[in-house]
Amino acid sequence: MSSVTIKTKHAPWVNYKTSVATEAALGVTERKGIAVNNETYYVIPEAMNNLEARISCTSQVAGKTGVARFYGARYLNRKNDTFDDISLIGTVSITSGTQVATSGNLYVHQMVLTDIWITEVKVADGLGNNGMSRLAFDTSGYDVFFIRIEDSESGSYSWLSEVSGW
Repeated sequence: MSSVTIKTKHAPWVNYKTSVATEAALGVTERKGIAVNNETYYVIPEAMNNLEARISCTSQVAGKTGVARFYGARYLNRKNDTFDDISLIGTVSITSGTQVATSGNLYVHQMVLTDIWITEVKVADGLGNNGMSRLAFDTSGYDVFFIRIEDSESGSYSWLSEVSGW
């Protein structure tokens, strides 16, 4: 019997964004494609069908909380880098734990889905086990992706969002 090895390309973790101040949810009138140009967004590679996100907190005290909102948009015109209206993909409440990232930050160890998603979402180790929680979902045809984090405390720390995919 011979064996078959299937190789797939996985993207490395990318430091996508540091949220230094609380970022409110986008209102319905703010969800216009033009607004994406003012955001720090992640361009989803064409061959990437799934995104995975993890978040860490620069505070050295565990238990910091917030709400992470995930948004996506499709290109209206890729050549001109213009986007269609923005979609709220979903919302997650987050809590930092005690696992220390390579960066020295504390990973979010609890992610609780608080909004309806258009596709199945997987949360790995999101139950408060002081590990690294990750959220994975189908990109659903979006060309760009961004996260806004509303901080419960507005403290003297920030949140680092990283993305990967396959």
